[in-house]
Amino acid sequence: MTSQVCKVTALGAILALIAACSSEQDQQIPVEAETRTELTLEGSSSAERTIPTTDELGTFDTPVSGLALWEHPEVIFESLVLAANGEAGIIAVNFEQEGVATLPGNFDSGLTLSYLPNGETSAGIIAAYDESTALLRFVGLDTGPVSFFEWDVTGETAQLSTLRPLCFGKSESDNSLGLFALDTAGVLYRSFVSLEDGKLRITQSTSLGRDNVTTCASNDVSGETYFLSADGTVETANAFAESVSFSSFTDLPGGEAIELSTALRADNNGYLLAMVSSEVASGPYVIYAYALSDAQAAGQFTLGEFSDITAVETISAFTADASNFGGLYREGAIAIVEGNDTFVLKLASWSAVSNILGLPETDRLDRRDIGIQPASDEGEELLLQLPELVSEPPVQ
Repeated sequence: MTSQVCKVTALGAILALIAACSSEQDQQIPVEAETRTELTLEGSSSAERTIPTTDELGTFDTPVSGLALWEHPEVIFESLVLAANGEAGIIAVNFEQEGVATLPGNFDSGLTLSYLPNGETSAGIIAAYDESTALLRFVGLDTGPVSFFEWDVTGETAQLSTLRPLCFGKSESDNSLGLFALDTAGVLYRSFVSLEDGKLRITQSTSLGRDNVTTCASNDVSGETYFLSADGTVETANAFAESVSFSSFTDLPGGEAIELSTALRADNNGYLLAMVSSEVASGPYVIYAYALSDAQAAGQFTLGEFSDITAVETISAFTADASNFGGLYREGAIAIVEGNDTFVLKLASWSAVSNILGLPETDRLDRRDIGIQPASDEGEELLLQLPELVSEPPVQ
């Protein structure tokens, strides 16, 4: 089938992993209680740098051009992996190995996802170019039941026929998204997307004068965006600067750099992950991690086997998010599509990455919360109602 995900059962592997993990209750979730689980990597030396692949969510009949991890606004266990699956559309897959919603279209150019403040909550914004309509589409997800909906877009809409989105740039101090996209000639452009009265407003795009950028990823706290070029160099620029100025971030090791993603943590910590198809790794690919704060290399890793889930040999799509997705993925998740003929959607835990690379312990930062201002109780009067006290004379 081309429009659905075939279910793959990995319950035995998950139960075995949970049995091997330490757990403790450290936080209450508003909707459901959750038990903390930490991956232990006994038997794996730091030199091996291989983390277990902990879930198979299903298979696709046709290639996947892009992935995103969508955080549910209320129930963390109902978060989703979004896959741009070409003519099969955009498919939403939950962590229980079920395809729960499909957006019809032909999405061969990937997709990008971010969140915009919307009152005391946030709204998920998905952008993807639909070849069947020759249009850049902005969609969101309703949660009960899960279904896609189309955002009403205003502003400079004529350009939507020419822009293929790469990534959103975001900053907690700005109530808009910087949209970075390629035009039909492969030139990098930037426009801004904001949410006003339930509608998305897009500004006129401006050329950034680059024609060798292949993808990008965002530090949603600072507004810094990281751009990957075809030669493996990564540059950074502020997504909201009036005049975008690029500066060097790092040069990736040899091989073909395929994809970038960010894993964000509290206090403006976090990591840039770069997936590289490489002969220098122990297999045909390797994922490198760099600290966002100073561009220092934090290490590299591959995805190994676990229980009846095989090790990852090839990656055709990749993304990561260090938000809370519950259970094994409460510190974040990595999603990949493996294969060149059969396309398998797999997950790994950010906790495993953090453990094997020896990353410092930091608090989690959920992307959906970035930029949301806490509700103010200023001016509200606190009323305390005390029970009446009945006084009786003592008994003589």
